[in-house]
Amino acid sequence: ASDYLPKQGLTLQLLERSIRYSAKRALDKVRLREAARLKAEADAAKEAAALKGKILAKINHELRTPLTAILGYATLALDGAKTVQEKNRYLDVIDRNGKHLLEIINDFLDLAKVEAHQQQFNKKKFEVMAVVDEVVELMRPSIVAKGLAVQVERPNHSLEVESDPFRVRQILTNLVANAMKFTNAGSIAVKCEQMGAWFEISVSDTGIGIDGNDQDKVFQPFYQVPTEIGKNQSGSGLGLQLSRQLAVALGGRLELIQSRVGMGSTFALILPIVEGKNERYENTINLATKNAI
Repeated sequence: ASDYLPKQGLTLQLLERSIRYSAKRALDKVRLREAARLKAEADAAKEAAALKGKILAKINHELRTPLTAILGYATLALDGAKTVQEKNRYLDVIDRNGKHLLEIINDFLDLAKVEAHQQQFNKKKFEVMAVVDEVVELMRPSIVAKGLAVQVERPNHSLEVESDPFRVRQILTNLVANAMKFTNAGSIAVKCEQMGAWFEISVSDTGIGIDGNDQDKVFQPFYQVPTEIGKNQSGSGLGLQLSRQLAVALGGRLELIQSRVGMGSTFALILPIVEGKNERYENTINLATKNAI
């Protein structure tokens, strides 16, 4: 019995040391995880602040440019020595820059509302091809005036969906306008089809296309296609990002399906047919066929 007690005391000491060691290791792991979490949050906050600064600087530039033109040409138009023809030309520049400025402001405000989850949507049932036809007919004169053909491919049955027709029209108008903007020859095709519990509206063009290194940038704010065509085009630079945010808010997504330099691009709006559907989208489109467009 006298030999047992010291052994028992030694065992308890070892057990106590083991518990303390294990507890210290566990505490160290918790501290390391917490430190890593705090560092990740700090890095994310720093990155967000830097991005916000860049966006604000870009917004400042985008607003200042048309505003400077408006003020400058307004001063010229008020010059009594100018002819009527000169003044009309100045007023035309003021009108174009005013509309461009309004487009930037509206897109920025819409984007801010969507990102803050404050954008209101009016979801109801409607025939999707009615919206497609409305957009195509709205854009057709401009498309034809540019010497382009426009094609519409319809589903083989009536397709009634539940969504916000105004926002669907807004997204589709932006896609068709972009296709027209960056296509100098060929055609624009709008295709609507049902994919299970989802519907897809794709817009394809035979335009300049987007380089593979730039394709992940097209949905970034103020991104401009780095070509001579892109430099000569007006726009807020927020259209695709706003359209993607609206698509997500409507329960779907907006994707760049394919693009090849010199051959054109295809963008697709994918939305649920019925509000609240959470079924997984099954992409049954033959991508090889799409890539051949």
